[in-house]
Amino acid sequence: RLPRDPDYWVRVEGFEIGKYPVTVQEYQLFVDDGGPKPEFWDIQLLRPNCPVVNVNWFDAKAYCDWAHVRLPTEAEWERAARGPERREYPWGNEEPDPDRANYDQTGLGGVSPVGLFPRGSTPEEIADLAGNVWEWVADWYDESEEFRVLRGGSWVDDSAYLRASYRSRGLPGNWFVSLGFRCAREVFP
Repeated sequence: RLPRDPDYWVRVEGFEIGKYPVTVQEYQLFVDDGGPKPEFWDIQLLRPNCPVVNVNWFDAKAYCDWAHVRLPTEAEWERAARGPERREYPWGNEEPDPDRANYDQTGLGGVSPVGLFPRGSTPEEIADLAGNVWEWVADWYDESEEFRVLRGGSWVDDSAYLRASYRSRGLPGNWFVSLGFRCAREVFP
């Protein structure tokens, strides 16, 4: 799957968002075309269907620019996760459990392949919005313009971070083993 593929996208009111976070396999095409390799890239290549990690905000934006898409805004990300009914979690209002998301209680100890937790997907079938990797979005965290927003929680976090309304922050130049991203784009007719 690539952003140019029609089945890559899920339509949400006013925009489209990637069904999954960007994977190592997808990011490899960007690296092959001259994009920056994330830290520990050789290890990541062993798991091509997992989200790419160790990418900072600038790397995520560069990938999106290369793919002719963009990072979702924070409002778009939350709209995709909460839906029109304002769900507490992407799947609904039921508390997280290890069958719905990759978080500390799942016990995997690292990122998992995208889509491994279908019970945690939104009714629109957007996967992995809770757990697995924190996702960079386009927005600044506040008016200081020092931090960028991170959404979704990750495999190292407890269930409190999986709420669709929870927001965190990161310095845009920082990368971690729990940071990834997904793409968004305008709705095309």
